[in-house]
Amino acid sequence: MSKRSFRLEVFSRINEELIDRASERRALLLRMCRVGRRRMITVVIAAAVCVCILAGTVAGLLIPHKQTPVYLGMTVSSEAPTPSAAIGYSPDSLLLSSEPMTVGTPGVTAASELYYAKPGQDIYITIHVDNPDNFEIQSFTLNGKTYSAYMFERGSDMENLILKYNVGKAEGEIVEYTLDAIKYIDGERIKDVRLDGERTVKVGIYTESQPTASLTDATVEHESVSLDVSIEDEYSLIETTGGEVYALLLRGERELARTKLPLGETARVTFDKLTPGESYRIGVLARYDAFDGEGFGERMIGEIGITARAYAEISSVSASDGSVSFELSERGGVSLSVERVELLLGDRVIASGGPSERSLVAMPGKYVLLVTYTYDNGGGRTIGYVRYDREIEVKHICEIGDIVASGSISKNYSGSTQVHNPTTQEYLQHKAIDIRPGGAELGVRAAFSGRVSDVRDDPLVSEGGVYTGGLGRIVEITSEDGRFVARYCGLDAVTLKRGDSVSAGDVVGLIGELPLEALDGAHLHLELTLNGEQVDPSLYIR
Repeated sequence: MSKRSFRLEVFSRINEELIDRASERRALLLRMCRVGRRRMITVVIAAAVCVCILAGTVAGLLIPHKQTPVYLGMTVSSEAPTPSAAIGYSPDSLLLSSEPMTVGTPGVTAASELYYAKPGQDIYITIHVDNPDNFEIQSFTLNGKTYSAYMFERGSDMENLILKYNVGKAEGEIVEYTLDAIKYIDGERIKDVRLDGERTVKVGIYTESQPTASLTDATVEHESVSLDVSIEDEYSLIETTGGEVYALLLRGERELARTKLPLGETARVTFDKLTPGESYRIGVLARYDAFDGEGFGERMIGEIGITARAYAEISSVSASDGSVSFELSERGGVSLSVERVELLLGDRVIASGGPSERSLVAMPGKYVLLVTYTYDNGGGRTIGYVRYDREIEVKHICEIGDIVASGSISKNYSGSTQVHNPTTQEYLQHKAIDIRPGGAELGVRAAFSGRVSDVRDDPLVSEGGVYTGGLGRIVEITSEDGRFVARYCGLDAVTLKRGDSVSAGDVVGLIGELPLEALDGAHLHLELTLNGEQVDPSLYIR
């Protein structure tokens, strides 16, 4: 190759390299321009968005915004609520109060998600709406019926819509009131209120025909009882309110056993492990809502009393002065061991005796006789009772001659009436009987057993012509049952002291001096109190 040709080839390669580098630079500049243009467009768009958001915010602040009314809930009352009563309504504070709330007479009550009313009663349903912009409420639809604004009760406003409604003649059922829609006016358009609250309220309609139970065909054995139990529930209140029924075995107020009963059919109920001769109650307890405003609760709807058959029998019972006697025999083919014998005055034991006692000392009163025994039931000795439930009346403590030999009443009990006292020449109440001896015997004997509660002297005192005291030596004896207190007044030769035990017929003392009644001759002045009240001794001493 010539030098000229070589040079031309070298210059040609240099030019091509320069052209290539220039082209690369130009392409790079073009790419950079495109990227810059895109960034510029992005910045412009972002700025435009910010301007729009700012403009919208300013417009929102400057242009008033109206809130759609919101339904909150319903309440029921027996009287039209006043506007002040509806202020501050909230579903938690007023709607379906958890505490029973009686409003008005006869009264609609709300308790545990249920209101109450009586058949034919007018109630007031108040619909509560949150309506801060005071849109005009056009109407609402309740149970499919539309009520326009002119039908609302006086006291209604745009947030409390009051409707008077009669519950009708239905009874013993739950009536539901469901809100379907509320319409309001926004300018020239009618719109729907947003329904956020509970849309249904329930009203239980009371009925006089409450559930009852019949307990029939009882078979009572020594240690068990069986009987038929049927429930009469005309309006199915127990089932409607999700209730339950139980048969209970009770002794006094204590529940011993219970069994659940089926609804709608007669059930044969058996309770065992009874104590022979013991008295029980069999009751039927229902748990349900009676629609009476008290809510869901327990109610006794039937009850009978039974006494388990005893293995012993009390017979030949007789009451005489100061005592009760009887006979006891076995029955039922078991061997008995008598534990104790008791005379009861109400629930109180007045007198008691051991296994062989067949006669008990008894002050005047009306008693029940109870014998406690044990027997062998195959699994060991078991306790049993036999009760003589017919009332045993003891009328008298003793005879007058048992206190003072051959004695007789010389002066009667006057109570609050004042009688002449020859000794003091005054008119005084005579709250005692005076017993004069019939012979030379002056001994005074105790009318009943007990304990000496007082021994004292009571001298006659005169102040300004007024006499007090004067009953002489007094011995006071309280009966064993604590009900009777006898005061033997005007005694001599007393050896008893406070706290001594005394049996009926024991010597208390001799008839002595009685200053207040000195001119009445030798006699015993006898006072008697029963349960702290002075009584006529001649009612209890023959």
